[in-house]
Amino acid sequence: DSIIFISKWLQKYFINLGLKKESYIINMACDNKIFYPLQNKKFNTKIKLVTHHNSENWLKGFDIYQQIDNWLHKDTKSRDKFEFIYCGDINSRYINNCTTHVHKTNIINVANLLRTCDIYITATRNEPGGNHHVEAASCGLPILYHNDGGGVVEMCQNYGEGFNNFDEFKINLMKIVDDYN
Repeated sequence: DSIIFISKWLQKYFINLGLKKESYIINMACDNKIFYPLQNKKFNTKIKLVTHHNSENWLKGFDIYQQIDNWLHKDTKSRDKFEFIYCGDINSRYINNCTTHVHKTNIINVANLLRTCDIYITATRNEPGGNHHVEAASCGLPILYHNDGGGVVEMCQNYGEGFNNFDEFKINLMKIVDDYN
């Protein structure tokens, strides 16, 4: 009798295609017994930037992740201040110069990893929903998100800063660092 969508972005997409049925939105969620924040968290000495995906699809944000890796590889001052951690499947076109790669693992290990990190990054594009950003926010991480992230943007707006390109990414990264407390 009706349709449930996981984001307003996805609902609007189908309405624009001509959907006439009644529809509702139930946003993504995660288990708060697994994904929860640490109390009184402070930055690590070296600020840990993290993302995680169970797909190696380039649209998960690998263009931005590659730029982060290249930036940290070439800029020793930034590399002394930041570390980039990627958990999950890496696209075969990704050239890893200095990214810490954590292979695909179970959700307990992902939650534990997220809690050890400082800032979450999602550069995914046109994703209807997803759970990666919900898990990161549930662990208390501020999120830097790509403004073309589809339904992901709806959830991330209350937890961090958006960006459209790598220059904006770096500006908003510093904004989060400066405003972390």
